[in-house]
Amino acid sequence: AHLQCCVLYVLDISEQCGYSLAQQVALFDQIRPLFVNKPLVVAVNKVDVRRPEDLTPPEASLLEKLKEAGATIVYMSTLAEE
Repeated sequence: AHLQCCVLYVLDISEQCGYSLAQQVALFDQIRPLFVNKPLVVAVNKVDVRRPEDLTPPEASLLEKLKEAGATIVYMSTLAEE
């Protein structure tokens, strides 16, 4: 079987991009209707700067919300090549 489409959303866990996690998740929520019935992958980037286990409970719940929306979550660091 061939994958016709997959949506990759990159999220900056360090917030060095100038947007909070809440703002980045809100943007995801706004554009998600455009991707109905398409596989969603959320790449949580910059885990070398800030580890997922260092998130506050409210921030961790934001990532959980993405999972509940049907997204596959992958953690990565382009700097450290994780």
